[in-house]
Amino acid sequence: MKTNSLSLRLLVSASISVLLALLATGITFSYFFKTYFEDRVLSELATHLQQLTANIEIDPEGQFIIYPLADQRFDQPFSGLYWQINAADTKPLHSRSLWDLKMELAQPTSLGVQESQRIDLAGKEVIALSWIVTIGEDTAPTELTLSVATDYDQIQATALKFDKKLVLWLSVLAVALIFAAWLQVRIGLRPLEEIRVEINKIRSGSSHHMPDNLPAEVAPLVSEVNQLLDKQQENLLQARNHAGNLAHGLKTPLTVMRALAQQIREAGMDALADDINAQTNAMAHFVERELARSRIGPAATTSISVLPVVTRMVNAISKLPSKNPIDWQIDIPTDITAPFDEFNLLEMLGNLLDNAREWTKDKIVVTAVQDNGKVRLTITDNGPGVAKAQLNEVLQRGKRLDPSREGTGLGLAIVQDLADSLGCTLELDNAENGGLAVTLGWDV
Repeated sequence: MKTNSLSLRLLVSASISVLLALLATGITFSYFFKTYFEDRVLSELATHLQQLTANIEIDPEGQFIIYPLADQRFDQPFSGLYWQINAADTKPLHSRSLWDLKMELAQPTSLGVQESQRIDLAGKEVIALSWIVTIGEDTAPTELTLSVATDYDQIQATALKFDKKLVLWLSVLAVALIFAAWLQVRIGLRPLEEIRVEINKIRSGSSHHMPDNLPAEVAPLVSEVNQLLDKQQENLLQARNHAGNLAHGLKTPLTVMRALAQQIREAGMDALADDINAQTNAMAHFVERELARSRIGPAATTSISVLPVVTRMVNAISKLPSKNPIDWQIDIPTDITAPFDEFNLLEMLGNLLDNAREWTKDKIVVTAVQDNGKVRLTITDNGPGVAKAQLNEVLQRGKRLDPSREGTGLGLAIVQDLADSLGCTLELDNAENGGLAVTLGWDV
């Protein structure tokens, strides 16, 4: 995907949303699991605490009798499960699992209420559950603080094991959801790809409008594009009509001026006649150039076969006067097409062929080849050619390498303008036989 891509933006935003949602889910699940497991541990400790309370008696001598608890871990040193009994003015009693250690516990605040706390036991954290009870005769009850505890690291170890599995499965889920988001983006943006294909059809000339069966979300865009195409076509037709009217209106005045120049020449004022002819030719070329530019449509809407157009233009140009007879050769396959209308191709061919006729000795060859979706139409003459250092200069407006020849130097400049407007390339090079080779290129 490109950096400036709608698909990439949607995929990145969806991925970030998925990752944030899964992160929040993971933190929440981890917290609830740890809380739940801690509650389960406290529930077990509460059971042990009640059993410990039930297993305490006082003999007639006032000594405590503590019956063994069911869980044998209380009798195994440092097993992770402990109990302790605190009574006033007596040494604390504790399970064998504590060995010679003592738990420093905070006194519960209320009688008969179980309270939990976490303390440090020989550098290890334990969680304890305590309460205050009374035993003995009603007239002389004894108040005891009973506590049971277990290692807290078992809670942390279990929670860590759960977290590892949770991270693994959430990672798998993240990959699956991101893939689903990518698939959704691809499917959701498919109509845009269809629009691109339809626009290419319009540009190649195989279609003139976009179809109406696209999804409703892009229907307004399709409608606007179709209206724009209709408006452009209408403007193109109007421009061509105006151009034709203007050309017809200027034809008569220019013909009259040339006739007047001829009369002046016959009167012996050759220099003045030459000046009038030069200015008349300049006006004609300027008008042709601007008319050609005004008649170029903003988008190509057709596709034509190149060979018939070239043949017709060569037949027309070959009838113009030249110093020597010219051998015209055409080598163009019949299947080569141009993605613009006949008028635009005629405009460019007319200037290029006329320029070749002006400079050739006696031969002009027009060839065309198509390779890798690119067409190259080349017009080659066998004239003097152009110095390599001056190849770029001949494309400048009004530039004439030989001022002694008639003309305005606008022919190749007009072709360059037309080529740029139509998305074509124009290349100049010297042919092997010494003449000039001009190549028009376009994509098909």
